[in-house]
Amino acid sequence: DEGSPAEQVLRSSGYVVTTRHELFRLHTVPELAAYPRPLRPALPQDDWALGELYRQVVPRAVQEAETSFSHACASPRRYLLSGEHVREYVWHDEERVNAYLAVSLAPRGCWLEILVQPEYRADIMPHIRQVLSDCQDGSERPIYCAVPDYAVGLGWLLRTLGFEAIGRQAHMVMHVASRVPV
Repeated sequence: DEGSPAEQVLRSSGYVVTTRHELFRLHTVPELAAYPRPLRPALPQDDWALGELYRQVVPRAVQEAETSFSHACASPRRYLLSGEHVREYVWHDEERVNAYLAVSLAPRGCWLEILVQPEYRADIMPHIRQVLSDCQDGSERPIYCAVPDYAVGLGWLLRTLGFEAIGRQAHMVMHVASRVPV
């Protein structure tokens, strides 16, 4: 948690903050929406374009911290949503992928992941609503989403959809190096 004693201990041990996230929770999914035309399920052939989206949107320091937890993949975040019940979508136009949305379904809740080009953040609401409709299966599972500070505006969109802020987290990393004779 941001500002917690654990953060202070880690800071004094050499960890640095790569980004901060605001955590959101939604209890009631908004009404189903029509499928936005350019949103479609992600396909394996989208991997290169998703990697480009990731490299363009996510700050370099965050990329370096996140890739240390995964192998060389298009977007390390895709593998944070591990599980059999992951649904991935891309908002793709003729030139590039404008956004990546995914939802991971688990027995006690759903996790929503959003990665969008800054110039398209204002237009992503119908796509978020559609992905949220995939969480409607009759259960009362809450939906969680973490919005990093560099994704300015997404928090406001989530609040508009009924999400409530439930806390902030500091994501930290320690860069280590060891000398090796060559």
